[in-house]
Amino acid sequence: MGGRLVYWLPVYRPEYSEEVIPVHPCLRIISNCEQFLSTHTSRRLITMEKIKEPEELDGLTHPMDAGVSLYQGHNTFREKYFSGRNKRSGREDTRSDVDEK
Repeated sequence: MGGRLVYWLPVYRPEYSEEVIPVHPCLRIISNCEQFLSTHTSRRLITMEKIKEPEELDGLTHPMDAGVSLYQGHNTFREKYFSGRNKRSGREDTRSDVDEK
């Protein structure tokens, strides 16, 4: 009881909302701090505290929770970050664009 879980959560800023932070019935969010990395990305330092012991029903209901599908967006962060999109012009960078600069 009272133990803490602290982790970095990569975030694509235009799509961020508090609802995408993973939750668990045994943990309470203590802190959610943002570190800006670029105009479109950041990472959030999430701190959670254990508030109760797991119960048998906690393990059964959590994976079926409707909110779980929200977390799938975290799996696409890498694709969005490395997509090669030029954020200013909205077009893809090509080798000739890089050579011209």
